[in-house]
Amino acid sequence: MTFKELKNKLSNEDHIISPYRDIVYGKKSDSPSILGIYEENGVWYIYGTDDRGNIIVYDQGEEEKMVDTMYQEIINNEKFYLKKHDIIK
Repeated sequence: MTFKELKNKLSNEDHIISPYRDIVYGKKSDSPSILGIYEENGVWYIYGTDDRGNIIVYDQGEEEKMVDTMYQEIINNEKFYLKKHDIIK
């Protein structure tokens, strides 16, 4: 999947993104509690920010791998939230 496909896919799907407040596409942001993906010098980065806006890079690599990893991170966070709140087992 490409970056553009990821944005389109997530705009058409509803996901629980807890503990994040928002997902940021295509740029670095120091807003608190976000999950993001951006490209810099041909390398793609997945990152999160803490409650003070400090950026933590989780992974880096080529576009397709990082986009797939980002999507899987969203799905995994959603499953964790649903299990934690006994919505699914």
